[in-house]
Amino acid sequence: MASLSLYFGGTFNPVHIGHTRLALECHLHTGARVMFVPCGDPPLKAKLQISLAHRLAMLDLAVAELNQLTPHPAFAVELLETESPARSYTFNTLQTLRLQNPFGVLAWVIGMDNLVNLHQWHRWQELTDIANLLVVNRPGWERPVDGAVAEWLATRECPFELFSNSGGVAFLETTPLPLSSSQLRRQLADTLPGKYLVPDPVCEYIHRHQLYSSTQH
Repeated sequence: MASLSLYFGGTFNPVHIGHTRLALECHLHTGARVMFVPCGDPPLKAKLQISLAHRLAMLDLAVAELNQLTPHPAFAVELLETESPARSYTFNTLQTLRLQNPFGVLAWVIGMDNLVNLHQWHRWQELTDIANLLVVNRPGWERPVDGAVAEWLATRECPFELFSNSGGVAFLETTPLPLSSSQLRRQLADTLPGKYLVPDPVCEYIHRHQLYSSTQH
């Protein structure tokens, strides 16, 4: 198999240890470089209250800390979606990534919750025409066993070691951390500290800029 590149999308509002631990384990299990892909205007989420500049600054801090854990830089930020004026659809992002890397083995990382709801995504059945999907476990979610997504999955599942440049869906067990950005934002708004929930440099950034406080608009 040619070198595998993993892409991990999200709002990262804020980036937290669930994101960073997942990225680290994806790298350690697969040997792949992991690219965080922050979205600009997510179609399935409400308008973001924190500026893109703050989200990117926090993500840069988290990635820098991750790269201290590996002999060579294994993590980076891909700004493709934030630089586009269009809404952030994964299908469109993968199309652009494929144009940039016609022969690479590309995989988009999603949680089990996203797999269960994949039928809500734009052109979801065509995602594996362009790349692969790497599905990671999420607390409280099980893989679909019937319905359109289960039928679609049945002809695509394979180990990630057998990924070609597109067409596969693999499953990866990682350490389950039942933490969400929305839950974290509520705690920060209630003045609970972010310590041990977000990387230390991100925690310091949030405190310094007084982000997510209940008085912030």
